[in-house]
Amino acid sequence: MAAAAGPPPRSQGRSGPGRDWRTWPAALRASVAFGVVAAVVLIAGIVSGALAVLVAALTAGSLSLIFALVWRGQLIEAWRREKGRPTRQW
Repeated sequence: MAAAAGPPPRSQGRSGPGRDWRTWPAALRASVAFGVVAAVVLIAGIVSGALAVLVAALTAGSLSLIFALVWRGQLIEAWRREKGRPTRQW
């Protein structure tokens, strides 16, 4: 008798291969979006040589990193809750 497969535990993430991007956590979606924007704007800045465009790429890349760290923190907290370990109160 096979058990019904439910959603994966939060600590394992929900963004594996074959999953729809709309099911990704908001912080992960924001990180990917800002990363793509940063890459495109960086290429445009290198080609054009415009300093303002390069600063915009740096800003988008920084936001991508910040959102990736937020998502990582969410995964760690979910893992701690599932394992019964105390979460950190910042």
